[in-house]
Amino acid sequence: MSKIVFIQDGMRDRYGILCLYTYLKKHNHESEVFISDVEDDIVGAVLNSNPDIIGFSTMTTEFKIHQSIAEQIKKRRKDLPIIVGGSHPTFYPEIINDPNIDVVCLNEGEYALVELLNTIGEDGDLGQAINIKNLWVKYNSKVYKNEMGDLIKDLDEVSPKDRDIYCKRYEELRGRPTKTIYVGRGCPFDCTYCFNHALKEMIKGKGSMIRLRSINNVFNEIRILKEKYGLQWVHFNDDTFNFRREWLNEFLERYPNEIGIPFFCNVRADFLDEELVVKLKNAGIVRVNFGVEHGSYEIRKKLLKRNITDEQL
Repeated sequence: MSKIVFIQDGMRDRYGILCLYTYLKKHNHESEVFISDVEDDIVGAVLNSNPDIIGFSTMTTEFKIHQSIAEQIKKRRKDLPIIVGGSHPTFYPEIINDPNIDVVCLNEGEYALVELLNTIGEDGDLGQAINIKNLWVKYNSKVYKNEMGDLIKDLDEVSPKDRDIYCKRYEELRGRPTKTIYVGRGCPFDCTYCFNHALKEMIKGKGSMIRLRSINNVFNEIRILKEKYGLQWVHFNDDTFNFRREWLNEFLERYPNEIGIPFFCNVRADFLDEELVVKLKNAGIVRVNFGVEHGSYEIRKKLLKRNITDEQL
């Protein structure tokens, strides 16, 4: 068994880290998370937890912060491997050239991270990890650039069961009445301001980009959140909750009787109609969010690739 410590900023439970924690737990590896902007001494707290490897899930806006923390860690523990994953490393894997980064994970990390922890053991030796798909690994001053592996087909096997990795340490997160859930991964649209159109090119031939969890799996997560942490509101934060109509119809039909907790979600106006609005309302929805992006239809269509009419909005 190996232990990874995740570092993030922002007082929120990140779904990516929750999925990694869940899958690592299934494979008998230990995880812990520290939120940098609420710890008095983030480096000391992390090192005192005796990690075998450090992990950052980072976006572009956070990368400089995480770089600085990684540098501080390496000054005290040069031998401690540091892996960086998330959206920024996926599109800019050349950050492996940073002297304080040992591994970069591209796209989905569950399979790769378990294989990495199985391989390196407690001594943190990356020599046996240089051929793991989805990873770029720096070993003996050489960078091993591995191809991206297949996408995870069954999201049920990596979806969160509990949030103890956050709630045991951060009481504020435990007590929040609203919890965020994702029912799937991937987006079918090509909005020019989003990364999805670029990600589609990267994962061609690796499986279906659009994947949904089973409804039973989603409901089980909600029940656990209610029983363990007093959940009162559900935020379904998928980019387009109303994209797969057949799945959503069954979900909305079952939700009031099996769950019955108020919820809100994100939708696209062009995938919404009166029939669906009624079903959402009957299921217990209290709010929908959708983007307009620009007041001009021509700019939405030609520049942003958001072919949604004024009438639909």
